[in-house]
Parts: sequence; structure tokens; C-alpha cells
Amino acid sequence: MLAGGAGNLAVNPGWIVDYPTETTVEVSGCTSECILTRNGDVVSSPDIQTLSVGNHLYNVSSQGNENYTAFSSAGILRVLDVQAPALEAISPLNVTYSISSIVFNVSLNENGSWCGFSLDGIDNVSMSQYNLTYFTYSESGLTEGSHTAVFSCNDSAGNFNYSSVTFGVDTLAPSVSISYPLNSSYGVNVSELNYSFTESNPDKCWYSIDEGATNSSAESCGTSFAGISSSDGSNTWIVYINDTLGRENSTSVTFSRDTAYPTISFTSNTESTGSVLMNNSLYAEVELGKTENIANVSYNLFNAAGILVNSTTLDGATTNFTWTELTSGAYKYNVSVTDVFGNTNKTETRTIELTSSCLEQCPEGFDCNIISNCTLYSGLCSDDVCNFGSFRLSATIYTLTNGSGDANNLDLNLTNNTFLTKSAIIFSGKNGIRGGNAGVVNISVVNLFNTKIIRFIGNGGNSSDAQYSGGNGGILQLNYRGLISNFSGFGNYRPVLDAGVALNGSSGSVGRVIYNKQMNCDRAAGVFRDVDVNGDGLVALSDATGIQLRYNNMSGDISFDENYDVDCSNKINVIEIVREGYEYHTR
Repeated sequence: MLAGGAGNLAVNPGWIVDYPTETTVEVSGCTSECILTRNGDVVSSPDIQTLSVGNHLYNVSSQGNENYTAFSSAGILRVLDVQAPALEAISPLNVTYSISSIVFNVSLNENGSWCGFSLDGIDNVSMSQYNLTYFTYSESGLTEGSHTAVFSCNDSAGNFNYSSVTFGVDTLAPSVSISYPLNSSYGVNVSELNYSFTESNPDKCWYSIDEGATNSSAESCGTSFAGISSSDGSNTWIVYINDTLGRENSTSVTFSRDTAYPTISFTSNTESTGSVLMNNSLYAEVELGKTENIANVSYNLFNAAGILVNSTTLDGATTNFTWTELTSGAYKYNVSVTDVFGNTNKTETRTIELTSSCLEQCPEGFDCNIISNCTLYSGLCSDDVCNFGSFRLSATIYTLTNGSGDANNLDLNLTNNTFLTKSAIIFSGKNGIRGGNAGVVNISVVNLFNTKIIRFIGNGGNSSDAQYSGGNGGILQLNYRGLISNFSGFGNYRPVLDAGVALNGSSGSVGRVIYNKQMNCDRAAGVFRDVDVNGDGLVALSDATGIQLRYNNMSGDISFDENYDVDCSNKINVIEIVREGYEYHTR
């Protein structure tokens, strides 16, 4: 305790204290009026204060009087700075920056003598003192990502403190990529959108399936969006992303969806089923319901027994193919299509017969034996008439049709003929938009015309267009001296000359058979009329009865019928009976 003269200064807890400490300074022992001052200012006693760091001068004095002399006494109260300074990181803040150049600023709550900072654990960098309490430093080229700066400062008393701040540097815009769907074609509904992104500070992700016209709700970025519906055809999907700094980016993918099953059908350029061609090649053309995403088209050819002859597969949407170097015969064929997703479909199976000219089996002017199906019509023969000697048929002759669908005509001049089982002559019109007319078959036989077994078929073609009627049935003309059978009594072997029909129900004309019996005679040459006088293709009792009924009829009589005048004598008598007897029951 310091004391002086007649007055003393007392301090508690002492004349040297640490900041912040409450101190009490008072005067004691004054025998006259005393004045207490602190740093020159009068204060009352006791002076109770928490003084600032530094030296504080206390003084007590008295002016004296007649009984006492004046006096003065002083003491210095020292408040020491032992408290670390408080630091505030002004920059950077605990945020992410879109630039790589950062200014580091720190302030103190008291005067500082030095400040520095350590970035990501690297040695301290001394900062420039801007003023007594503010220090600064600029750093450029910071790497992407998170950083931690630790500020360290000394105050003027040498007290030390530090403070840290974590911040980010993100100078790159976010990137996003789509992993599904790809820029491809899909045969199923695409309902999921898978993506990935590169961004250290992602905010939200969203998508659009209509090229950005509308968007989904934004949500936290992940790896996929589910429950989406694609549509057949082209689809453009977009994925968007933004980061916490507000930068946005997007990516898109365009793909196609094709869930439609492939369809296939023959065009009108393909021969209709059951057609006959005089050709060694076969053309097939198809129409595809779609041409996108077609993997291949297969053209399949089979023989009549259904055994595969050739299968040709062409890549892509190839719509036509021609089989070549084919032998004559019956074939079946169809075409199948397969898309890139493995879906397949095919046409109906059609039948066709390929033939060659009958003249390859027997030249004109000679005896002819046709044993395999072939094509013959007047246009193939000299002067439009086909001449043969003895004509033997055990197969089918086709006259085919012209470009309008009408059957070609056939004129046959024969010495005699033999038609065996399965023999036929077909001269029908073609089915189509306009039903084709059947042709005319005109057969002349010098000797007896044998009509047994053979089938003559000359139907009019059917029309698929209501503005056309069906085609007319054919005409079969038989020119002969005599018949062996006239089709009657042979059921299925009667000529079929039906009219074609149309969608509107209108039909063409039914065909007909024309019997043209040769009535000429040459008695000198021994050429007489046929003994089948009633023309039924038989020599039987009915013929003899007919002669008997007209016995002794002479040319000029009303009842005279030259068919019964077999020997061409202009009189029906016993000669006819004799000739009838010679051939009785021979047919």
C-alpha cells in the first residue's frame, strides 16, 4: 500500500491487474478535504471500475488550510492485456464461389500486430495490414473443390488467436449425360430415363419428354426418372441440371419407338393364287406396313409337296424378288418379314404353276403326245392354228390370259385324238378388278372325236370391283365327223363354262358348247356320214330305232333327216341298217 502525507491511496485487488478486472481505488487518512483524480479527471472515492488495458494515473491531493499544509500523492494502476484477440473472417465466407481468385480478409476486435492464413494446411502466408484491425491478401488460381483457410493473428500485446472458414471453388458449369435410352430404336415402351452428372454442388434435376415444351417438377439430382411414357415414332427427351450457383446445363437424346407389329401383304403385281404362267421365273412383290426398323425380308419357294426349294433373305425393307431358272411345275410361295426387335410376320401362301410351251413336247404337224402340263394357244402356232396328227393328251393344257385378263383362244386341227385320265384344257378368264372373259377353244378332228375323260374348263373371271361385271364363260366348239361320247352321262367330265361374278352380284354370260358335225360325203372316196345318227356319242339301239322310224325316207320328204342318211344316197334304207350293225356298241 502506498501512502503519502496526510492522505493515502488504497487499491483492490492491486496496482497491477489483468484485463478485464474490476478494481477499487479509494482515499484514506485525509485530515482535510482531499480530491481524487483518474487520468486527470476528478472521480469520487471509492472509484470502482473495469478499466481498459493500459496505465491509469490516480492522484489524491489537498490544498491545505491554516492548520494543515497542502499535499499530493499518486499511484499508477496498470491493466495488462492478456486476452487473445477475437477474429472475424470477412472473406471468404462459408459459401461456394464461381471464380478461382479469392480475396482473404480478416478483422480483429483490437489492434493487431500481425495476421496470416494457412490454406488447406499449407504454411502460413503473411497478410497485408490494411489498418490497425484489418488485414488482407489476394490468392488466384485456386483449384476446384472445397478449401479451408485458417487465419492466425497477434494483437499489439502479442496475444494470439486463430479462426477458420471452409469455402468452395466451383468455376465449372454442371454437366449431365443420358445413359438410357440411347440414340437408337426400341420395340418396347421406354419408361425410364437414366442419367449421370458431374457437379460438386448440384441443386436440382428435371426432364422434358416433348423437346422442352413442358418440364417435369425439379427434384434432387439422382440417377434416373421412372414412370415415363414414350410414344411410337421419334422421341426427344431432355435432362436438365443446375447447381447451387444457379448455373444450368442440359443434354438430350432422340430415339424412336416402334411397337407396331410388322405387317406384310402381296401387291397386285404378284400373281394371284392358282395362276398359271408360261415362264421359268416367278416374281413376287410385297407391301410392308412399315419400312422403319425392318431387319430383313425372306422370300420362300416350295414345291407342290411343300418342300422348300429356295429361301432368299434380303436385308432391310426389300419389297420384291424374282426366282429364276425354275423348272415347270406347281409351286407354293410366301414372304416373311422380321423387324430388328425379332417380331415376324408373313403373307398368305400362294400357289402357282409354271409351264412351258406344249410345242416343246411336240412340234406342229406331227403326232403329239403331251404328258406334262403345258401352255398352248393359237398365237404360239403358225397362222394362229395348231395342227397335229394323232393327238394324245394325259396332262393339262392352259391357254393362259392376255394383259386384259381375257383367256387366249385355241384352234386345234387334229387327225384323231385320245384324251386320257387327268387330261384337261383350261381356258378360263382371270380374276381381278375386271373379271376376264374365258376364251374360245375350237377343235377339229378329221376322224372320230373322243370326248371321254377330258375336262374342258372355261370359266369367266370374277371381278373385285363393283363397277365391273364378271367375265363371260367360254365357248367350246367341236368340229367332227363323229363323236365318241358327247360328255353326257359322264358327270364331272362335262365342260364347265360358268360365268364370272362381281361384288355387285352381276355376272357375265354362261358359256356354251357348239357341236358342229361334218355332214359332207364322198361316196367315190368312201367317205360317209357317222353312224351315231342321234349324236349322243354312242352307237346303240337308239340309233337303229331312229333309222327304222325313218326307213325309206327320201331327200325332199318333210321327215327326211340327212343325219340318218349314212351312206349319202339321199334315201334311208337297209344300207344304213347294215352300217349301223357294223359299229353297233363299238363306242
